[in-house]
Amino acid sequence: MAGYGRERQLENTINAAQKHGWVLSDKTFEDLGVSGWKGQNVSEGAFSEFLSLVDSGSIQTPCVLICENPDRISRQGVNKSVEIMLTLLRKGVQVYTVSDDRLYSGDSEYALFDLMTWGISAQRGAEESEIKSQRIKDARKRKQLAARSKGVKVTSQCPVWLEYDKASDQFTVNEDKAAVVRQIFTLYSQGYGSIQITRKLLESKATVLGRSAKWTPQKVNYLLRQQSVIGLFQPTRKSGTKYLPEGEPIPSYYPAIIDAKTWEKVEIIKAGSGVPRGRKAINHRNIFKSLLRCYCGRAYTLKGNSEDSIRCASLNTTCKEPTWVYSKLENNLLVVLNDLDWVSLTGTGSQSEKLKELRHDIAVKELSLAKAERGVVNLAETIKEMGLDDMLRDSLNDARSQRESLQHELKALRNKETLLTAEVSSQGNWKRLSQVKTLLDTEEGRHKVNSYLRSLIGTITLRTGDTPWVTTPDTALPLRDHDKRAKGSMFIKLKSGIEIEAQVSKDQTVVYWNGGESRSIHVSS
Repeated sequence: MAGYGRERQLENTINAAQKHGWVLSDKTFEDLGVSGWKGQNVSEGAFSEFLSLVDSGSIQTPCVLICENPDRISRQGVNKSVEIMLTLLRKGVQVYTVSDDRLYSGDSEYALFDLMTWGISAQRGAEESEIKSQRIKDARKRKQLAARSKGVKVTSQCPVWLEYDKASDQFTVNEDKAAVVRQIFTLYSQGYGSIQITRKLLESKATVLGRSAKWTPQKVNYLLRQQSVIGLFQPTRKSGTKYLPEGEPIPSYYPAIIDAKTWEKVEIIKAGSGVPRGRKAINHRNIFKSLLRCYCGRAYTLKGNSEDSIRCASLNTTCKEPTWVYSKLENNLLVVLNDLDWVSLTGTGSQSEKLKELRHDIAVKELSLAKAERGVVNLAETIKEMGLDDMLRDSLNDARSQRESLQHELKALRNKETLLTAEVSSQGNWKRLSQVKTLLDTEEGRHKVNSYLRSLIGTITLRTGDTPWVTTPDTALPLRDHDKRAKGSMFIKLKSGIEIEAQVSKDQTVVYWNGGESRSIHVSS
């Protein structure tokens, strides 16, 4: 505020009051940094508070409002500024402008001249604001262009794991802090949720990043969202009180501390089933975390850290579905899911590695397609609101072409996956399933299995009681529609599009399902 500082304005206000014999109120209103050009001061600033106090009678009228010039009240142009001035006069508030030593009052004999003078000043202020705004926009665009083409830094501000060197105009990595960020991404990619990661950070007394005094799940989730870990910088522009993205992110702006594969894997996990929320078992007992759903639509959760039961989150409120014995349910589901590609989890052959890479590529392509779909929808909504012009038409056509191209690429990748899965699975999943069960003996192994299941399964819906089949099973199945011997049904939707339906005996020791053929398997308790 050089030249227009608070001290100078306050001094001018005191001098004006002394000159005209006015007594200054103890209450002073300051709109520091609040825009009068967009009308922000009228809706939320100190000027808005002043108007409210006048309306409520807390400020008695007649009174005088002292300001430097008319554009301090509004820079929204002649009509809006004059409207505000007349509103003030009707409320019994006279306006004194220091710059021209003029008092605007409702009973002035020079009312017409005052109105013209105010209007001219308001128009000049609006034009100056428009010019200043355009200059700022142009300067910002030049900076962004220099950042994209020459690597020039737009600002010295940077993520907490970096430091800015003014002499070289470059960012350097603080390795101690970067190591903590890498640990967070590694743990999340292995299936740990934000609460579990927070617990590990607290136990290891890891360096706390940012302003807060300790690690929290919110801070962990915030770091997992930052594109700057892979070197991207997203320019923004202010719209009201929000900052919106401006243009595409600038690559290689920051030093990358996370490799692209790890970033993609984390994004895939977040897009597939979301960041796990709520209470989590310390030893990660539930390998189907984020997958189990009740028939009512709510998630199934473990009842406690020590109890072996799993229940609907709405039990005893809006849902009456009984609980399941978790240890038995785990066995039930693993038996039904024996045809999953467990080789990709436990195998180490070249074909198995190829399949892992292929599924990673498919997940990345799905993320890109989802982003393209949102782009088409957003453009369509913009056209609906603003009308169609050449620029929007071209943007919409480009977005549709990109979406169609991604759809073809994704279809080709899925065809490759089908062929490669058949080849890899020929090694025998039943043998591999026994290897999977050995992973469940350790916390790290259970995390690994959960992460893998979430990559292949959409949802697992449980329904208890004498539940009917959604499709007609083989007549050889002993549990029929509304069979009282059934504990309930499990409906499994794989991300490949395959759906599996199964019924479980009341004691959860026998499972029957229809997955192309009818089988019954005894599950040990």
